[in-house]
Amino acid sequence: MGFDSAKFVTSVADDKKCLLCHGALDNPVRSACGHVFCSGCILPFGCQTRPVSTKVPAPRPDRP
Repeated sequence: MGFDSAKFVTSVADDKKCLLCHGALDNPVRSACGHVFCSGCILPFGCQTRPVSTKVPAPRPDRP
């Protein structure tokens, strides 16, 4: 999971936030399609025992 963006002195740019947890990137990983995620958010999807998909998970809607 990413770092809590609210704890930063200045706002965190959207391109520096994980598309899944919406936190500031923590150990970022770039997918083949160019999306960037925290490794802790995206790696569980790659470790599942079902057939490998070329699609990345859909981003979560913004949290309130």
